[in-house]
Amino acid sequence: MIDIRALSDKGPINDNQDFYLFKNTKYNESIFCVTDGVGGRPCGKIASKHAAESFIDYFSSFYSNNIWYGVNYINNLLLHYANNNPTCINMATTLTGGWIINGVLTGVHIGDSRAFLLRSGYMKQLTKDHNEYEEHKARMMMYEGRKNVLTNALGMNSIKFDSFKEFLRYRDRILFMTDGAYNSLNENEIVYLNKVYSNNDLFVKALFNRIALARPTDNYTVLSVDYI
Repeated sequence: MIDIRALSDKGPINDNQDFYLFKNTKYNESIFCVTDGVGGRPCGKIASKHAAESFIDYFSSFYSNNIWYGVNYINNLLLHYANNNPTCINMATTLTGGWIINGVLTGVHIGDSRAFLLRSGYMKQLTKDHNEYEEHKARMMMYEGRKNVLTNALGMNSIKFDSFKEFLRYRDRILFMTDGAYNSLNENEIVYLNKVYSNNDLFVKALFNRIALARPTDNYTVLSVDYI
């Protein structure tokens, strides 16, 4: 059985450019994602919503037959929308999404939202941020780079994406968060709340309350998937 819960809030920002979406297709098949419109670019709310809906529509039909084609198909939809709506030229969004079929999680990632696996008291990050900081670190550059400058997002003319796969165990929990959420928490807090709240709905609400207490500076979104 798969149980999915999610919450999103605009935080101190006037508009919530985060978006989440999930869909249960069969008893043991589910698809889900979080998106976050890129700050400093126009139409972030439109970009994030459009990307999430396109992800669910495409991958719930085709799943992993061709991930490369699916991601580029979604990116082309965003570019087409922007070209036909001049006020949205250069709009962009992150996307972290996944689907579970027969106990196997397959994920797709672009940007700086994050996916985690919570299992037996530990937490494993499944994604790497696509930002200037991580790019410079990988290249061992002297200039550290900025974490808030994305190097990759849907809506750009040239994109790259990461994919990941995990063979799930009973009572595994998958956690997707936008940067406004994970920047307000630390790993110990997440692991502790995961241990305290076996109920997924209570877990997400507890995370959300903790984020709010930390006074986030951005929109924040949490999506949690229990494999039970």
